[in-house]
Amino acid sequence: MMRFLPIGGLAGLVLLLSACGMSERKFFDDLYEYTCEREFDCYEETAEENWDDEEECMEDYEDVKEDGLEYFQGCKWDRKAAKECLEIIEDLDCDADEDELDDFADACDIYEIWDCGEEPDEDDDEGTTPVEPTEEPTESPTE
Repeated sequence: MMRFLPIGGLAGLVLLLSACGMSERKFFDDLYEYTCEREFDCYEETAEENWDDEEECMEDYEDVKEDGLEYFQGCKWDRKAAKECLEIIEDLDCDADEDELDDFADACDIYEIWDCGEEPDEDDDEGTTPVEPTEEPTESPTE
């Protein structure tokens, strides 16, 4: 006799299996898909100034995604943290309050999703420490 899962159980199983198999690339795809969707749902006028549609928005994020995948190569990937981030994002709506946005910021801390050792300093540009000038700049001669 064949047994069937109830619809809710089947949906939960599909969600569980897809979360277990989530790759870093899939995480970025879902993250940027949500971002573009939210731009058009919540900030339509601004979004339409930048892109024709959500698909064009997603295309713009391709380079960002590839840069992110390259940057985090060799770092420890936390699928569970990525899944939690996406779950919170999916629950956000255009009227999210400050607490919901704080939960989103905490859950989607990129350095929690990828552990690369130390986090770069906030003042660092692309993970490099800015070099302080050793001398006062000289004024250029006036003509």
